[in-house]
This record gives sequence, structure tokens and C-alpha cells, in this order.
Amino acid sequence: MPTYLVKLTPIDKFFFGQKNTFEKDNVNYFVRSSHFPQQTALLGLLRYQLLCHADKSVFDNNKIVNSKAAKELIGEKSFSPEEPSVDNFGLIESLSPVFLMDKETGEMYLPAGLRYQEKEKEKGKYEPLHLKKEGSVVLLEDYDTKKGVYSRWISDRIQSDTIAEDDFFKEDTRVGIRKNYTGGTEDDAFFCETFYHFANYVGGDLKEGNEGTAHSNCEKELKKVHDYCFAFRFRAKEEVRFEKSKIVHLGGERQPFLMEVTKEENTDLLPLKDFSFAKDRSLYMVLLLSDACIPSEIAKEALFAITEVKDFACLLTQTDGDRRFYNRFGKRVKGHKEVKTKDVHLTHERELYIAGSLFYFEDYEAADKFCQRVISSHFHTIGYNYTTIIEPDNKQKTR
Repeated sequence: MPTYLVKLTPIDKFFFGQKNTFEKDNVNYFVRSSHFPQQTALLGLLRYQLLCHADKSVFDNNKIVNSKAAKELIGEKSFSPEEPSVDNFGLIESLSPVFLMDKETGEMYLPAGLRYQEKEKEKGKYEPLHLKKEGSVVLLEDYDTKKGVYSRWISDRIQSDTIAEDDFFKEDTRVGIRKNYTGGTEDDAFFCETFYHFANYVGGDLKEGNEGTAHSNCEKELKKVHDYCFAFRFRAKEEVRFEKSKIVHLGGERQPFLMEVTKEENTDLLPLKDFSFAKDRSLYMVLLLSDACIPSEIAKEALFAITEVKDFACLLTQTDGDRRFYNRFGKRVKGHKEVKTKDVHLTHERELYIAGSLFYFEDYEAADKFCQRVISSHFHTIGYNYTTIIEPDNKQKTR
């Protein structure tokens, strides 16, 4: 089965939706983008691009004209949390988690764990916290409640230092008042919306002609130090046809991205380097390399955990029928059964553990059993529930 690397570079700002929206059944005046797209959005992007590259007898004028052939390409339905038996996405076998990549160097950036705290006397320097056992009680050693713990990211090439997730992004906040069709405003028309850009640039030398000026607002020539993009891999059941590069639209505000697709010789969806830099002194750690849906009866098997959760829901679509697959301000019906209306259907909300969450175990067998149960979920097919085991003695096994 061939493996492909997909790079998504935002042309400008980007916005990935979360629970809070501007919609009538969930009115929020302050809305902030997530840092990363959902795996379901990436799956939807791939399925749509497969249709776009299909013959006009299958997909024409942005409509499916041959549902039988379309099912062979993209499957019968979109991903559903409640229906694992229908996880057949046509030519798409599986996806990796989304990660960050520097297009210039090819470096991958992955979560390093939610257990970093700023050093006592070195501002801006972070170190991992370790666990200690006092009888039957497990505690974080030297934990300062005033500082808290932070999730850090690590390059697969340079592991001498970790990077804060926020350091990859810059905010772009827009404030305004939405007009109605008659040009007037309504009570709920005010909005404050926060987009993001990648933080690719740093300040540099003063621009030509500004030398010697003492004006505090003189412009500087920005120097590009990174060329970040979102990236993920997918495995196909056979060779698929994609343009090497094209403009696509993604996210809650349908922002433009440059999508670049290349076939890879390496068949691993998420090639990993050594994670021994992050080892605990005495316990086995399971690090989540992606967001994960883990039932409570599985999560409670851990001796100790450092986690955060996020809300998750996704839209449901079917290849058959005439339904609105994009309807930002229309009615959304919660449910996952067969639908006969043209309303957009939204799954019931649930919580996912965020990438970087950590689960601790006393022995490898318990950690491995936990990983096996986590990756057995149908969420793993589309890039959720990815884990790696980090052993105290530097030996590592990945799932």
C-alpha cells in the first residue's frame, strides 16, 4: 500500500473551529481558533480531493453523479464516533496524526509531554518533572503549583531543547459587527474572532533609509527563520492521483492553503526518533502523540496521569442522497442515525485527551496492554489514539 505525505501551508491566517461558534444554537461573541485541524477535517479534505480528481461521470459540477463509483473512491459515509463498523473510506486506508513540519529543513515537530515546568532561576527554560512514590502515593517531584505544567514540542532532529506550542503561532484578532441583509445590525451581531498565523519571522535589521533614526516605530526587515506547515501522512489501498500542489480551502472560515502531496518510500505513517530524552526516572510513560478517545475504564488503569481534555464533535455525511455538506449558519441536528432531511447532522459531543497527555505505569506489560487497548479503537484509523511507550532504561516501543 503506497504512503503519501501531505503538507498544508496557510496562504494567510487560518481558523479551525472549536465548540464555541457564532451559530444561532450556540451563540458566542468571542471565538478562538484551535491551533490544529481535526483529523476528521483532514479525512474530509482527502475524500473531497479524490472526488475532484475523479472522472466527470463520477463527480461533476461539485456534485456526485454516480454514487456507486463514488463509494469505491471515498466510502459510503464520513467518520462516525458511534459507528465503527462503517469505517470504510474507499481508497483511503488510514491517516497519521497531524504534526508540524519545517518545509525548509524537513524537521517534524511532535509533542514531548505535558510535564514541563519553568526552571526556578532561568526564565524561559523548562525541564521535565519526574514522579516519586511515597508509599502508595505518587507525586510530581518539585512541582510548583504557582507555575503549573506545560506541554512542550520537540524536533525529530534536534532534541537539545523543547518548544512551547504557542511559540509556533501568532494571534490575529478581528473585531467587528455583522450586518444583516438590509444593512442594519442586530443584538447578537458583535463578534471578536481570533485567527492564527505561523510564527515564521523574527525582527531583523532596520529597513534601508531608516538608519540613524531614533523613532521607536521605524520598520525592520523581517527575516524568515522557519517555513512551518501542517503535515500528515495517509496510506492508500492503491496508487491515487493528486496534483503535486494546489490551493484548497480548509477550516471553519474556509481559509486557503497550499496542499502539496508527495509519495514516500517509507511506509511508516509516523516515523519516530528516540524519545529517551523524556524518560522518567522510575516509571514507564505512555505519551499520546495525537488526541485520543480513551474510555474511563481504560484510563483508570494508569498509576498516575497528567492530562488535559478537549471537546470533540464532527459532521456526518453520506455519499448517497442530496444533502448539504456545508451549511455554516443552517440548522445542525445532533445524532448519528440515518438522516432523511437536508440538515447538517452533528455527532454528540464527547471529550478527547489532548496530544502530549501522559499515563504512567510500573511495568512494561501494563503500559503495553494500555496501548493495545487505546489503538484498538476505530479512532486510530483516522489519526487519533497514537501512543508511544517511553521506558526508564531508554528502551522504547511504539504503537
